[in-house]
Amino acid sequence: MLFPLTYHVTRKQRVLTESASLVPELNISICKEDRLFVYDAPSAFTTDLLTENQFELVPGTKYAQWQSEYYLHQSLKEHPCTTSNPEEAQIFYVPLYGSGMRGSGSKDRYHIKHVVFTWLRSQKSRAGVSYFERKAGRDHVLSLGASRSWCKPNNPAQRTAKCLGFSHQELFYSNFIKLSVEYTGLKVEQFFESKSKERLSRIIIVPYVHFDVKSAFGHIFSHKDVGKGDHTYGRRRTLLAFSGSLLPKTAPFRAFFKEICDLSTECVYQSNQNSRQLINTEESLILYKNSTFCAILGGDTRASKRLFDAISSLCIPVIFDPLLALPFEADIPYEKITISAGFISKRDDVQNTIDKLNRIPDNEIRRMQVLLLKYMSRLSYFNSDETNAVDMIFKRLSKVGQALYENDRERLEVVSYSDWNMMHQRLCSNADKRHCKIRKFRTQTIV
Repeated sequence: MLFPLTYHVTRKQRVLTESASLVPELNISICKEDRLFVYDAPSAFTTDLLTENQFELVPGTKYAQWQSEYYLHQSLKEHPCTTSNPEEAQIFYVPLYGSGMRGSGSKDRYHIKHVVFTWLRSQKSRAGVSYFERKAGRDHVLSLGASRSWCKPNNPAQRTAKCLGFSHQELFYSNFIKLSVEYTGLKVEQFFESKSKERLSRIIIVPYVHFDVKSAFGHIFSHKDVGKGDHTYGRRRTLLAFSGSLLPKTAPFRAFFKEICDLSTECVYQSNQNSRQLINTEESLILYKNSTFCAILGGDTRASKRLFDAISSLCIPVIFDPLLALPFEADIPYEKITISAGFISKRDDVQNTIDKLNRIPDNEIRRMQVLLLKYMSRLSYFNSDETNAVDMIFKRLSKVGQALYENDRERLEVVSYSDWNMMHQRLCSNADKRHCKIRKFRTQTIV
């Protein structure tokens, strides 16, 4: 396989321009025989699902943060470990821009699942069998970049237009690999059910898109330098901060947080009634850069881009939901770079957290900030100096593909479930093992 000349240039030599193609730089030797094939899918699955002028890709709109589908697709197309020959592939990536379907009618959304899989079955191997059917779809990958891709966890059999005609249950039980920014329907019991563990292993949690470069793939994200090298270490002006709107229906606990913050000189609640439509606003980023800790509160869903805004500002995340699934848990020591605070069910929970944060020594704060900087690049799709999110995703898929190719079920289970196993250990780290299975975690209810 011939590789583009750009891969013979180091990342530090690469210049970020308006049309820059930020492809992850990996040592080509790691590819070995592992190959990923990116389908040349019809535009009906990709750009046709976006509104005019690719509105959802423009920074400053509420949809831009969910477009990992678009940027991951662009990166994987030019990845040095991809192949143009599906016969030698071990993993098959199916481009599908489901997050940007604002311009599509509900009828089209309901039927796209049927159209996509009908097309996949028409892509035949030399043996006359579709690549999709050879391993019952287990070597095929779909990206779910929207925060609500999993639809209605409280009504798992309901099919909705937002989920491309899938139901929550259909997605969970499907064989294909899901690259998802979250798994909303996570329950503690799933860590103890063999069938659920198998299904969880087909979900790889990936980061939200975080625009930490000036431009990529022809899209300008910022006309300014994006805050590299200007971090403040140690305690900052504000102890604990949160930026977002009050959501009384889906996140009533935010009101408890705001009430305590308004009474405290150490906590700031930056109200934003239109937070969904503001991406990387200067006001929010200034708050994060001036805060030692950043509260990660659920909203309409458990996950949010807020976590990655905090990390990029070296504002130590304080996670208030024990069932928030984090990207690449097997490779990123979240227990060393985040604070677990538990779910807010009463006002005292917020004050107790503030008291706990005040007791953390200055040297521990600085140590956590240094580690945040170390692992920050692995949660970015655009970082071109170190291992980034695209590299991390490819390595995951490569290991899964190799295990599938060798029909090594034991290895496949270990590799595929590694992130979820780490999350399970994190959940039970402070619990008696005998009681861990039945331990009740207070957490946000997603409707």
